[in-house]
This record gives sequence, C-alpha cells and structure tokens, in this order.
Amino acid sequence: MRTLLGALVLTLAIPLSVSSVAAAHTPRAPEVTDPATWKWQKTKVDADQSFRGLDAVNKRVAWIAGENATDDGGPGTVYRTTDGGKTWQDVSPKVKADLAFRDVEAQNVRVASILAIGPGKASRIYRTTDGGRT
Repeated sequence: MRTLLGALVLTLAIPLSVSSVAAAHTPRAPEVTDPATWKWQKTKVDADQSFRGLDAVNKRVAWIAGENATDDGGPGTVYRTTDGGKTWQDVSPKVKADLAFRDVEAQNVRVASILAIGPGKASRIYRTTDGGRT
C-alpha cells in the first residue's frame, strides 16, 4: 500500500514539475509600447481623393487607394509610403480611365494588388511587383 501511495504521489508530482519548467522557458511576448504615448498626426495626402483601401505592411510601409471625390470627377489614385507616413508617393496605375479604387492588398514594399470597381470593364484588379512603377 505504501509503495502504491508513493507511486501515486510521484505520478502526480512529475507533471507539475514539468509544467513549471516548461512555463519558465516559454518565450514572453514582446513588450507593447504604452498606448498613452501614441500620438496621432493628421496628414493630408490628396484632398481630392476619398480613400477606401488601406494596407499597412509594417510600421514603415503602407499603401492606400481611393477614388476622386470632386464634382469634376477624375481618376482614383494609389499612394505608398515607405517612411511611416511622412511622405507618400503616387504609384497609381497609368491608365486613361477614371477608375474608383476601393481596396489594396500589399505583401511588401514592392508587391500589391489594387481593386477598381465600376460598370463593365471598369471593374478590374491591378498587380504591381515593382512598387507601382508598372
């Protein structure tokens, strides 16, 4: 009986010690900066656009896509930042149609897909692999 009781105690004690060892070696999540220190800054990219699509790749690279919001109409645009939003480059597809860009899905600083919507052939998807040059 004493041996059976000792085996039972040992059987229960091993998982507890293993789990505490595993917990001691579990990597911790990186510290998140205090949200109270975050500062939003308003940036005017293009006052004539109504931006509908945004994809942030990381803290430095983001893409935005929009459509012309003026009464005159005009082309939608796609912009990309590589410096955390300090500057934005117009990387819109070079097309003659006045397209309305509604979404952008970016993989990295060079690769992105942009969705244009509209009647008939105005609905299309553009893809760039060179940061918007082509």
